[in-house]
Amino acid sequence: MPFFVLPPVDLPPAYLAPPALRYEDGSLYWQQVLSGTTASQFAPSPAAPPPPDVLAGVKVELVDEGVDTAGKWYQTFRVTILRGGTISDAAVAIYNDIGRSDEVFRAAQHKTPTLTDATHVFVGQQIDLTVDPSTVFVYKETQKDPNGVRRDIYYNRVVETYYSDPKLGIVRTVEFPVEKRTQEFRFTDSVEGKDQVVAAKPGTRLVDYQYVSGDKYGDIVAKVFGVRTAKAVAEFLRQTGWDPNQWPPAVGAKVRIFVDRQDSYADAKPPELSYRPSDPAAAALWQKTTVERSAVGIFPLRMATEGFVYQVQVGANSLTARQAAKLLFNDESHYLDVVAAAGLTVPADPSKSPDYNPMLTGRIFQIQVPFAQEGFAYVNRQPGPQGALVTKLANGTVIDEYDRPAGQAGLLRVVYYPNDYKYMVERPSSWSILLLDFLHFQVLNLASPEIPREQQELNARDFEAKMIWTWSRNLPRSPSDTPDSLKLTVTSSDTLLDVLAHPRTNVPWQERLVYELWFAYPAALIAIVLGFGTLLLFLLAWRAQRVQKRRRVRPH
Repeated sequence: MPFFVLPPVDLPPAYLAPPALRYEDGSLYWQQVLSGTTASQFAPSPAAPPPPDVLAGVKVELVDEGVDTAGKWYQTFRVTILRGGTISDAAVAIYNDIGRSDEVFRAAQHKTPTLTDATHVFVGQQIDLTVDPSTVFVYKETQKDPNGVRRDIYYNRVVETYYSDPKLGIVRTVEFPVEKRTQEFRFTDSVEGKDQVVAAKPGTRLVDYQYVSGDKYGDIVAKVFGVRTAKAVAEFLRQTGWDPNQWPPAVGAKVRIFVDRQDSYADAKPPELSYRPSDPAAAALWQKTTVERSAVGIFPLRMATEGFVYQVQVGANSLTARQAAKLLFNDESHYLDVVAAAGLTVPADPSKSPDYNPMLTGRIFQIQVPFAQEGFAYVNRQPGPQGALVTKLANGTVIDEYDRPAGQAGLLRVVYYPNDYKYMVERPSSWSILLLDFLHFQVLNLASPEIPREQQELNARDFEAKMIWTWSRNLPRSPSDTPDSLKLTVTSSDTLLDVLAHPRTNVPWQERLVYELWFAYPAALIAIVLGFGTLLLFLLAWRAQRVQKRRRVRPH
């Protein structure tokens, strides 16, 4: 049986499936089998027909088949010695292993106790041998087609087919029947001159393929797997390592592919995301974009906090990273994000590889696209309220941008996500930062002088971010908004506050009251605070005055 060397494979990150067949050589026993130190009679027999002269010397009949009391599948064969046949011929006919001749002779003695010498076996001698059909492949017959195809058929219904047409590409297949009486078939195969055990699940097949000049990637997958699905292409890539970005391989290059049941390669379309933007114009553009994406295997999977997660499953079509970036981001410049998500090599210096645009054939992966970067806009930077330039995207995202000169305090950007989250960027005033720096130094740092300076600065930025979030009236927040993340970034050129917030369901009434007053009626809140402060000072002064009077009238 010829063996085609299987090259090393880098597994794609997003699709890993157990092979239908496997080699087993890791255990001590199989290492001994490969090195020839274990008796050959314990190794599974190879799926190869005995030589014609052996078959001429014996007659093989299947006389019984079933499962034993332990539930193990068995077949019993009756071998009849013909003229010129020998015990060794019987061993090769059943086990394809002349080393088991002594075992066969003992079986012959069991049926004919008067038999004393294997060399004097008589014509017509019958020998009954019971085997495990999952490991012993007893040859039954050969069928030949006029086109040169040869099929070797075994009693356990394994079929080994050889193809003589070199233009076909497929040189050999071994098909394992659907069989409920065994978990797997095992047979030995030659690997660079050594025997190696192959284990195969029922209903699967092994395919030896040799590259023919002009064969296209998808055509090869269709020949081998019978389908061109993304899952089949990904499995072909996983097993062979034949990358469509390094195509074609050398003429005559050989690989072995282990093929599972065909239905296992059906692409499972992700469940349809039940999302539709409320704006009719957005909904129409979203639907159009979704159809274009799904045509090449891109499906919206779920809505995460900051963007949609897409399932990308590319079959035999030649979708490139830049094309996928255009479909996902509406911007080819994001192609490296696609390359990274697909598990392909990201150039260390993209500027040195300006034409780098790998195909995604056979890749199955997920990628998250931030809401604001999914740039399919139906309203693009039109004037909006309060001087904002408004962009509205197909996915329901609304972006407000404020054109402020460098150094001018105020709101710079607000992104309203379709999941009710908000992302805000504000440039705080320099005086507020100085005041908060002073408060933090006085209130916290002096109380803990042992804290390292670097940690003090981090604590100060965290304190300032929380104070600005709580009291800044520039941020378009409501009393129910609570931050997921707060970050104050201070550099030599700018100071920016980034906030990601979402609404709460339950807000304490006193908190809601204070925020409503502060954001809607700040003057009223200031008046109330000043009034309470004045009243408190009056009460304190009045109390102090009464205490003094008591001291004056107290008798000495």
